Amino acid sequence: MRYLIITIVLIIMGFSNPNTSEFSSFISSHIKNEMLKDSETKETSNLSTGIASLFAKSIAIEIGKSVDRTNFIFVSTYFLDMSIFRDFGAETKDIRMLGIFGTFIPI
Repeated sequence: MRYLIITIVLIIMGFSNPNTSEFSSFISSHIKNEMLKDSETKETSNLSTGIASLFAKSIAIEIGKSVDRTNFIFVSTYFLDMSIFRDFGAETKDIRMLGIFGTFIPI
């Protein structure tokens, strides 16, 4: 019985392992939200959200080339180098995410 439950959970994990296009959609909204959190005023917030949206779209287009995905069949890890944002003065760290059960968890 225990092995049956473990097998079912592993099968669900395998089918719900997010792919690169799902990560692309997630990272676009994640970058916008982080930029919005860091802004102090509404005007600055709108400006940074717009800039982040443009960068996020460009990252989403090139996501297959700029993201390191390690697929472990049941889960995946993603690494996104944020040096382009640091070049423009943003104080941001590289993004590392764990994709599991169709969601992404920062690590």
